[in-house]
Amino acid sequence: MTIAVAAALAFVYVAWMEQGDGPTYRSYEVSREEGRTVATDIITGRVAYESGSSSEVLQAVFRSMPDGGTVLVRSGTYVLDESVEISGNTVLRGEGVRNTVFTSESKGMLVVKDRSNVMLSDLGIIGSTAFYATADRTDVSGLLVRNVEATVTREMGGAFILAPDGRTISKVSFIDCRAVGGEAYGFLNIGSRGDSLVRDIEYINCTATNNGLTTRSHDWTVGFDLAEMTAVEGMRLVNCTANNNWESGFHFEDDIRAHDVVFVNCTANDNGRSKPSPLYGAGFVLNSNTVLRNCTADGNANGNLLVVGDPSTVMVQVVGAPSMYDGSMETAES
Repeated sequence: MTIAVAAALAFVYVAWMEQGDGPTYRSYEVSREEGRTVATDIITGRVAYESGSSSEVLQAVFRSMPDGGTVLVRSGTYVLDESVEISGNTVLRGEGVRNTVFTSESKGMLVVKDRSNVMLSDLGIIGSTAFYATADRTDVSGLLVRNVEATVTREMGGAFILAPDGRTISKVSFIDCRAVGGEAYGFLNIGSRGDSLVRDIEYINCTATNNGLTTRSHDWTVGFDLAEMTAVEGMRLVNCTANNNWESGFHFEDDIRAHDVVFVNCTANDNGRSKPSPLYGAGFVLNSNTVLRNCTADGNANGNLLVVGDPSTVMVQVVGAPSMYDGSMETAES
């Protein structure tokens, strides 16, 4: 999937609201008022839901829109005492990563479960919370996450998680997303059964920095864990940065299948340096069938490029920039 496809997806969401016939798409504005969370129906101007629990209000909103719709969350801090499942064909939009903030002390997440065509944008995620998309009973497709910043605690596992449970999650765009200073993986793609697959995934201008340094969910905490117990087909990372994470910067496991993976203008510096004895500790830990174009890495604990798959299928193309390695390609056996 390309940026143009993501932009077209966003346009489709807007077009929903202009339809006069067919399914009913609802629109809500959610705000904090005198210690309570209030959801107002934008069409009628009436308060539809109100509670001291932000999770309760948001869940009621999404249950009311089986055909889809939009939710604008105004500036404020929204405590999630339990996870909120986002409906398909919906837009959840805040007013900026410093203005609209979701937080939790009890693993209250923003969840997309077995739903497709979801857009999430312009908000912050802090604490025991995360963005979690999972395919359990059916495949999931068409997710757009844009301008979201996350700093999450160790029990979450990751800040931005795609979890195909023996199914396929496809056509996903993360644009301008940041996992900064957290205690868990920044971006994590993790399966649980043999047929798990992430396909046509793109990360554009995304950053994972300083994750896992003080405490961590796992001793292998990395910036981008792009394939853990899941196969990968068609992945693009453009202008992404993974610096100073506990273990590695960009990471693929060695026992997965990877096909058609491309990095462009990505940077991975100083990863693994805070860990006493990193196992990987590299800027880029790659599997197979991968191209790196104009990418750089420097100051990583155990080298800038480590290939744990077939090195003959990994190509490094450097155009007008220093090479990320000094002419020798490290492999897991070297």
